[in-house]
Parts: sequence; C-alpha cells; structure tokens
Amino acid sequence: MRCTNCGREFEGDICPNCYTPARQPVPPELFRCNKCGTVFSGSYCTNCGSPASASTPIYYRPYSTTRRGGSDIQKMVTSSWLLYISVFFLAFSAFIALLWVGASIVIPGILSDSCAECQAILLIITPQPIPIVEPFGGIPFLIYYIIIVVIISLCFFWLIIKDLPKAIEGFSKAMKGRGVYSSTKSTWTMLPQLFAFMIFFTVAYSLILHLSGIDYLPSQVETRPLWYFLYAVASASVWEEFISRTLLIGIPLFIIAIIRYRRVSKPARFFIGGGFKIGIPEGTFLLFSAIMFGTAHTYSGGVWVFAPTFVGGLILGYIFLKRGIVASILFHFVWNYFVAFNYMAQVTGNYTLLIVGGAFTLFLVFIGLVLTVFHLGRMIGLFRRRPIRAMAEGPQPTMAPERPTETTIPQPPHGFQCPRCGWTEATFEEGHFKCLRCGHVT
Repeated sequence: MRCTNCGREFEGDICPNCYTPARQPVPPELFRCNKCGTVFSGSYCTNCGSPASASTPIYYRPYSTTRRGGSDIQKMVTSSWLLYISVFFLAFSAFIALLWVGASIVIPGILSDSCAECQAILLIITPQPIPIVEPFGGIPFLIYYIIIVVIISLCFFWLIIKDLPKAIEGFSKAMKGRGVYSSTKSTWTMLPQLFAFMIFFTVAYSLILHLSGIDYLPSQVETRPLWYFLYAVASASVWEEFISRTLLIGIPLFIIAIIRYRRVSKPARFFIGGGFKIGIPEGTFLLFSAIMFGTAHTYSGGVWVFAPTFVGGLILGYIFLKRGIVASILFHFVWNYFVAFNYMAQVTGNYTLLIVGGAFTLFLVFIGLVLTVFHLGRMIGLFRRRPIRAMAEGPQPTMAPERPTETTIPQPPHGFQCPRCGWTEATFEEGHFKCLRCGHVT
C-alpha cells in the first residue's frame, strides 16, 4: 500500500519512513440491489427484500481539495503573489498620502479663484453628461472637496480594519499548507488582480492604437491647473461611483426586488452593494452601467476612450455587486491616482518619479498578462480541475478514507447523484456541485 503522508510503498500497519499508520479497511455504506436497482443501507433491500450479500456494494470515497507534491514550487508562487499584494498595498498607501499632500495644493487653488473655469460640478452619467447643479466655487467648493478626501480616507482605513486580517490569514494558511493562495474571498486579493488586468488591458490597447497612428488620450487635461486635476480625479472616484453604480445598478435592482417580493429584508445593500450573485438582472444593469460609463467619458476624451472606460465600468460594477461601494470607490481612486502620479511626474519633470512610475507600470503589465493567460486558460480548459468521483460501485480498494483536514470539503452523507439526470460524477466549484453530464448545479 501507499503511505498517505510521504507516498512511500510499504507493507504492514505503519509506514517505516514517516511512521504514519496505515488506513484500515472500511465497510461499504450503501448497496445497490441487483434485482430491482434500489440503493439501500442495511442487511436487506428496502424495496424487494433481497439480501445485501446478493447486492452490489457502493463505496463512498471522500476526496480532498489538497493536492500533494510540488509544495516548494507552490510556496514560491504563493510568496511571489504575496510580494505583489504587498507592493500593491504600499502603492495604495502612497496614493492615500498623495491625496493628503495634494490637498495642500488643491485647497490654495480653490481659495485663490485664479481659474474662472475651475469650479466643482456634479454630473449625471449619460452619453452627454447632464449637470444637476450649477458649477460652484469658493467655500462650497472647498467643503465638497474636504468631504471627498474624508470619504476616500475612511473607506481605506475601514477596509484595512475589516478585510486585511482575512487576507493575512489566507496567506498564512497557504504558506503552511500545500495550496497556492489566489482566492478572491478577500477584497485585498481581488482588487490587485483586477487592477493589474486593467493596467495590462489599457497599455495593450494604447499600444495598438499608437502603432495604428491614433492618439486617444484627451488633450483637455493639460489646459487645467495641476490642483484642479488632482481635485477632479479624487472627486470622480467618489461621485461617479454613486452615480454609476448605486444609481444605475443598485436602485434598479431594489425596484425589481420590491416588485418581485414586495418586501426586502436588507434594503441598504442595494444602495451600498456587496453580496450579490450575478444573475440576469444584475448582469443586465452591470452591462448598462458600463455602457453609460464608457459613453459619458467619450464626451470629453473622444471615441477611442470608450473601450478602456467600458471595461473599467464592468470591473467597477462587478466590484460593487460583490464587495460593495467602498471597494469600488477605492478601486476607482487607485486607478485615478495611478494616472495622477504619472501625470505629476511628467508635469514636474521629476525623473525619479518617472522611473518609479514606469517600473511599476511594467510590473503591473507583467502581472496582468500572467493573470489574463491563466484565466483564459481555465476558460478554454487548459487548467481544468480534475472531476470528482463522488460514488463508486463494485469491488474497491479496502482503504479507509483519510482523516478530514481544514481544507477537506464537507461531503454529502451518501455521495453525489445529480437530481436531474442521476449521474454520479461532478466538479466542486464555489461551494456547489456541477454535474459532468448535464451541467446541473446542485
């Protein structure tokens, strides 16, 4: 027999290499009657009374999600992933510091009234943005900007307190175990993945347009003072999220829920997002908000801006549905201030900032390329998980199942059987069984 711990072949009750006890024989849990086909437990068929000795035994074989072997490589990959998360977190913290440092530039600019066109304006996201209030400056402008800075800062510190321990615990378990930690259960692991993909997509898109002789970047940015640009990117990360996500996704879903169920137990989640499953209504409004988000930016940036802003709208809407408005605000903020950081480096002519921004961009492009290839590979089946044999009939190896560990998936009492087609093979994905014959999710 093969040792369950070190994999060595041996005979006897104890492995001579690591002293792990051998698994003991286990009796079958179920029988399939050879006369009427009924599955039963006990000594006799519950349908026709045939004895269990004349029936086919069914052995329940538990399975574990833990894969053995390659632990050193997996730990190396996990360590590399942890390094990227750490770099992303440090960059995020630097952008928060830049937000507060930029306030020392923005506030004097607001109070100076040196730019007649530099006023605050609140727009509704449509193909041609519609202002809901007249442009305002002076003290109201200053109060509005301070509120924006406070909201972004509170979102950042709230997510650190609420979600960062979960991410650290996940990495700690991954380093002690055998798995590669890339789970998106933590917001601090979801945001870096989506951010790297967005950087990769934008850079690839810009490169393709540049090779085609098209410069799609808006020219209006350089006509405004630096302080107004810093205000605009901070304001957009908050105001646009409430307008594009809460107004175009959350509120329509709330209205549909009221019409369908007449009473909603947690109405607040429709306004702050988080915890949604992507169904037909959610996907429809997600797509609609992304289209509106993309077309609204073409009004000032040109038609070529639609593709990256549309993809960004899809990502932000997905984050809103899964993690809530706090996470979407922070993702929008880190994207805008990543652009602002590179813009400030160009305006000030600081070569150190230019080198740091360029190196960080190339690093993000590489990470985004790896993630894109990996997820595309999973979509086309290159990295498909092995199917699960939940129930097996006939003579089986008389080995007792391994003792359950922390990573062992809870099992049904008598294995898996599809309620639609009766098939006994399935994959376990996101907490559900998916039949390998008909695709039904249980």
